[in-house]
Amino acid sequence: MKELGRSAVKRMSGEHVAATKTENMMQENILKFNFYNMMIN
Repeated sequence: MKELGRSAVKRMSGEHVAATKTENMMQENILKFNFYNMMIN
């Protein structure tokens, strides 16, 4: 089930992240997942 959610987010927002620092990459991914969760709920 977890893989399904991650796959859906990747389809919607792509695999690319704009951030260069690891901490910012994690924040960007969290924002993508939060946005996806807002859309499906």
